[in-house]
Amino acid sequence: LGPTAPVTVLDAATGETRHVYAETAHADEFVVSDDRLIVSINPYAPPKAFVPGANEAPDPVPGKQVCAIDLQSGRMLWREGPFSGVRAGKGQDPLGRLELAAGDGQVFLLTADAIESLAADSGRRLWQIDRPALPEDAVRRVGFAGMFEFRLSVMVYHDGVVLLAQPEPNTHHTYHTMPGTLYAFDAKTARPMWKHAYGGWGHCTPPDVFVVGDVVWTHVNAATEFGSVWGSGFKAKDSSTVDYRIQALDLQTGELRKELETKDLFHVGHHHRCYRNRITERYLTSSRRGVEFVDLTTGETQQHHWVRSGCLLGNLPCNGLLYVTPHPCGCYIKA
Repeated sequence: LGPTAPVTVLDAATGETRHVYAETAHADEFVVSDDRLIVSINPYAPPKAFVPGANEAPDPVPGKQVCAIDLQSGRMLWREGPFSGVRAGKGQDPLGRLELAAGDGQVFLLTADAIESLAADSGRRLWQIDRPALPEDAVRRVGFAGMFEFRLSVMVYHDGVVLLAQPEPNTHHTYHTMPGTLYAFDAKTARPMWKHAYGGWGHCTPPDVFVVGDVVWTHVNAATEFGSVWGSGFKAKDSSTVDYRIQALDLQTGELRKELETKDLFHVGHHHRCYRNRITERYLTSSRRGVEFVDLTTGETQQHHWVRSGCLLGNLPCNGLLYVTPHPCGCYIKA
């Protein structure tokens, strides 16, 4: 195991190695779909060191490839590329990412300029479309920890729909929601289906796009009067007056099906944890201060300020439990 290692299968009960897919060395993202392992592979040679100007976003990373492995035989079915990975930070993602997704016989990937679909059985390109353009007034300057928020896109596939959440920052750094637009495309034809505004919660992390059944859950970009925060960023001047909430959108039409209030969860001190939120069929678990539960049926909320996990990794709800890693949060070490 390691950053340049191939994908390895471990026994879930014992941790013993079951299989190593040797041809996937330098693996980055991977998904399993239709008895195939779909893997994005980083270039073997590291990219040139990035020496930016004060607010110059890093160039896309060329040379990434995508391959498919038969899970039963371990045989490589195809390998395609090169693709240019989307790079959002000065140092945290030096090789970029493709936001790999797959399902129903198709593979989907996001490059610096386009959304592409490949046939899962052959790697043949099925379609390619330009990414939606950013608004002219979207902030493109560097934010906290060397991250460029406008590059923190998310792509998800579910039931014939490709979803792309594209941030449209109104500041380079915020302790509030970051505005953006969620786009939906028909997976077979790439036809635009709908779009809807959302708000991204997180701290230098991509926004949340969760599909449960036939609805898409995102946060709402709650309107507020801004005050300042260190780093010349924004925060809500008075968070007690902000109408924080999450929204459920119809997967096929984008129509609003439900909104649930999250004001009690987000009217707290400090900033969102530096990792992404999670969802199950019953709960959205946010990570504003520790971990917070939102019942997707009743809207009931629970707060657990003392449960945190490691930076970037976050927690994992599974098997009726919440798995967390050790964390380096200095605020609570002294508590």
